[in-house]
Amino acid sequence: MDFCGAPLVGYCYGKNKKTRMRGIVKCTVWYGIFLGAAFAVKSLTITVLRNAVLFILGVILLNRFWKLDGVIAAHPVVETVLTVLCLFLYVRDINLDRS
Repeated sequence: MDFCGAPLVGYCYGKNKKTRMRGIVKCTVWYGIFLGAAFAVKSLTITVLRNAVLFILGVILLNRFWKLDGVIAAHPVVETVLTVLCLFLYVRDINLDRS
């Protein structure tokens, strides 16, 4: 099994070893999903929300209203929404621990 990591992906890409690079990326994705699900289900949810749902939605919507400025504004807007969501989850967890 190959060692999973970004420097190795860059090395394989530079050496034009596409098959090995795909294997490393696949391995890294599976390790990330496994570890995220095993140790921090909330963390995996927040990561998926940030990268796959909210950011793409933010780029599409803000680009429609503000063109290129909307694309630039998408990152801080998404981070603000996620901060509010994380604070809500944190407060809820504290209240559940107290009961």
